[in-house]
Amino acid sequence: MTLKTLKVPANCDSQMKAHLEAAWPNEGCGILIGRIDGDTAIVTRVVDAENQNTERGADRFEIDPMFYYRTERELADGERVIGFVHSHPDCPAVASETDRQFALNWPGFAWLIYRVDQRQSKGARTWIINDDTSQFEEIETIFTDTDN
Repeated sequence: MTLKTLKVPANCDSQMKAHLEAAWPNEGCGILIGRIDGDTAIVTRVVDAENQNTERGADRFEIDPMFYYRTERELADGERVIGFVHSHPDCPAVASETDRQFALNWPGFAWLIYRVDQRQSKGARTWIINDDTSQFEEIETIFTDTDN
């Protein structure tokens, strides 16, 4: 089933904002952990990652494959990787062609992108790859007032 919604609890939103704002002027990144309920992905926690792209960190992110592998191995029962989060420093939270090329390798994953201007989060949007067109489509992002 294709995702239509990403739900983000307040504590995860706060954690992501702090991590991504601290990474500015480079892209910050992380791994979204959670569960799928029908067409909704529900974030239960976030694993902050270090951007390994030292040459183009201002407009690219890269997560160490071993870090991802360790994160996946340490998942609790019922948990799964549901996507990635990253920031667009001083740019809109719109998935780029570079994001699309990377996302093609991760079908079914949510791509949560925060806009960060001058170390301040200015909103976020979520994208998924349409399996039929291989293009990004925006899905609804719901930020809840409650923690996990």
